[in-house]
Amino acid sequence: MFDKLAKRMLQPVNTSVISIMGVFNLLLGFWLILPFKSLGKYEQSIELSVGVVLFTIGAIILYGALRERISTLGTGAIVGFIFWIIATGLAVATHFTATDWIFTLMIAVYHGFVGLNILVNNRNLPNKN
Repeated sequence: MFDKLAKRMLQPVNTSVISIMGVFNLLLGFWLILPFKSLGKYEQSIELSVGVVLFTIGAIILYGALRERISTLGTGAIVGFIFWIIATGLAVATHFTATDWIFTLMIAVYHGFVGLNILVNNRNLPNKN
């Protein structure tokens, strides 16, 4: 059972499916850039900074997916993984009993999986620009 799952996970990922990850980051970043408090207790400047970072990550991932530039897509996925791991750590540190950290961890795992899959399958993917 796990052998089949491991074999399927090592196959190259579809760049159009990865664009969903880019759209998520782009929309969340855009939402945080808007001039109202989205994150509650945090300052507007922190929300703006986080929003710009997420918007940039989403734009990089979408650019890589739409242009099929695997190296750009991999860079966006790895940067997204780092961002969401930090967000998970902050969510755990600030309020462990809330479920926020579970969501941020799963988003980080998805980014990490895509980045790792691209690194592993880079030779097999078309348009390795």
